[in-house]
Amino acid sequence: MGTIFSRTAALAAVIGCLGLMGCQGEPTLPTEYVEGVVTLDGSPVEGASVTFVPVDMTTGISAVGTTDANGVYKLTATQGVDDKMPAPEAGAMPGDYVVTIRKVEAADYVSREEAEAQGIKPTEYAPGQEPKPKYIVPKKYLNPSSTDLKVTVKEGKNDIPFDLKSK
Repeated sequence: MGTIFSRTAALAAVIGCLGLMGCQGEPTLPTEYVEGVVTLDGSPVEGASVTFVPVDMTTGISAVGTTDANGVYKLTATQGVDDKMPAPEAGAMPGDYVVTIRKVEAADYVSREEAEAQGIKPTEYAPGQEPKPKYIVPKKYLNPSSTDLKVTVKEGKNDIPFDLKSK
């Protein structure tokens, strides 16, 4: 009888330990809250995509956010590293980043059907002459290799504004 009790107790202990290990969840990356306001020539930019790209891609991960009507963005880390994931709604890992900011509006385009319905003549474009997208934020901020925006995310809450200039 003592043997059955010992085996049952040992089995219960093993199952209990495995259960505790399974309930710990995935390991999470250390992330810090990051928000700020994006303005262009002093006015808030709505709908811009803000991306923090780590200077050292071997130890950091990118974080992204989109500006609201007041130009406010809040970052969320985009991926995991070494089987660790960012916490839900997490900001960015501490470290140095280059920042890209993008807002592009589609070129005005009216389909042939829309033009005929409106009683206007559709515009015909020669190959290569199609209307170009309108860059609301200057092109230099679109690419990590051309942007001059560099920041450091520190431990704790980070308020990182960007006052962009169109010229």
